[in-house]
Amino acid sequence: MATHNWPSYFSAQFDSKEFSEPKYRYAIFSSQRTGSNYLCARLSNVKNRLGIPMEYLHPDAIHLMGARLFSGRAETVTLDRYLHVVAQARTTRDGWFGVKIQPNQLLPLVDGDFNSAARFLGSFDRLIFITRRDKLRQAISGVIAYATGTWFNFGDEPNLESIDVSKLFPHIDRLHSQYVEEERVIGGIISQLSGRLLLHIAYEEILQNPQKAFERCAAFLGLDRVAQAEEEITAIPTQKPPGALAERIRAAYLSHLGEKQDVA
Repeated sequence: MATHNWPSYFSAQFDSKEFSEPKYRYAIFSSQRTGSNYLCARLSNVKNRLGIPMEYLHPDAIHLMGARLFSGRAETVTLDRYLHVVAQARTTRDGWFGVKIQPNQLLPLVDGDFNSAARFLGSFDRLIFITRRDKLRQAISGVIAYATGTWFNFGDEPNLESIDVSKLFPHIDRLHSQYVEEERVIGGIISQLSGRLLLHIAYEEILQNPQKAFERCAAFLGLDRVAQAEEEITAIPTQKPPGALAERIRAAYLSHLGEKQDVA
C-alpha cells in the first residue's frame, strides 16, 4: 500500500512517449524537507528536457512502477537493473534521466555501506546535493509531513489544529538527529566525489530566491535561459504553503526547551 499521497507520480502518466536509453544521468541527493520537491517539480515541468526527477528508490515507487515495468517482480531485480528499466520509461527527448534520492532510501539498498553509496552516486554524470542549515525547522517540517501524511503540499496550510503539539516534540527530536546524521553522510559523499560534476544548494537559497536556484540547477544540466522561457510548462504544482503551522509548533517547542532548562 502506498504510504505517500503521490501514486500518480509513478503511473504511466509521467512516462515518456517513447522508451529510450538515457544519454545522460543525474541524481539529486538530499534529506527530506530541503526544497528538493520544489526543484524536482520545476525540472520536471520543462517540456521534453532534463528528465523527470522523482523518488524512484522510494518503496512506493519500487512497488508501483515494479507492477508496471517488471510484472510485479521489481523486488527480485538488482538496484542497477531496476533503475535502468525505470530510466528507459522516464528519459526525456533530450536524453536526460534524473532521479531524486534520499539517504534513508539509498543506504538500506546497499546494506548501509557508505562506500557503496558513494560509488553508486558516482556512477551518475552529474550530482546535485541539497541540504538545509536550520535543522529545527527541517525537523518540524518533517514531523508535520509525517503527522498529516502529506509530503507534497502545494499552497495549502496543513491541518493539525486539533492535535496537542507537545506530542510531536519527541518526534521532532528524532528527526533532528536523523537529519544531522544524514547531512554528515551527504558531506562525506561530497568530499569523496570532489572533482566530479556536482552542485551543492542549500534550502535557504531556494527559500530566498527560488527562481535563481532553479536556474542554477537547469544551467548545471546544460539548459540555457532562453530554453527555460520557451519550454517550461506547468504539469506539477510548486507553490509553498504559508508556514503558519510550522511557526506555531516551533514557538511551542522552543518554549518547551526553555521550561526544561529552567527546571534543570
